[in-house]
Amino acid sequence: MTTTTNDINWYVGDPCYVIDEERWHLFVDRLFAIEHHLKETGGDKDGPKHIRWSNKYRHNSYSPKDIFNVEVRHSPGGDGCWNFNERDDLGKKISLGVDAGLLAIVPVELCESATIGDDSGAWFVDRPTLRTEGHLYHGKMAVELNGCMDISNVDCPECGYSYHADEISWCDALMMDVCDSCYMEEE
Repeated sequence: MTTTTNDINWYVGDPCYVIDEERWHLFVDRLFAIEHHLKETGGDKDGPKHIRWSNKYRHNSYSPKDIFNVEVRHSPGGDGCWNFNERDDLGKKISLGVDAGLLAIVPVELCESATIGDDSGAWFVDRPTLRTEGHLYHGKMAVELNGCMDISNVDCPECGYSYHADEISWCDALMMDVCDSCYMEEE
């Protein structure tokens, strides 16, 4: 059976592409409030943040059927693009563009600034899993979607550790691309 846009229930990508543009600032304010609370209480600042959100037509409703959970994570490298070898449930190669420095799992009921199936992110029938790791220039940066790692990491040929492509640079002394730890100045 072929999956159609009517079968899709979940979006994965930067929430700035799908959350109603007129209320985007409220979404970000809510995210900042959650992050502030986690900072003040010693919570997991790097883990997912769960934002309770409703669409613009039901934004004043307190009914549980109108309120959805959006799982938000920081994109490890900030803005950019996370590519995968896998395809989403509509058969499109997965490429998660990031403009707000965030990645999220969003129920389609909240995707008001996008058309289901467009190229703003990946689209799924069943709830996907998402995990992010690292920060720019502070260790390995990775995004895992449904158990599959992004293809943005490369191995340093000198030490063998895996790094994001942005953390590997050409070393004239070694005549190869290496990580910062293995980089040597020419003599």
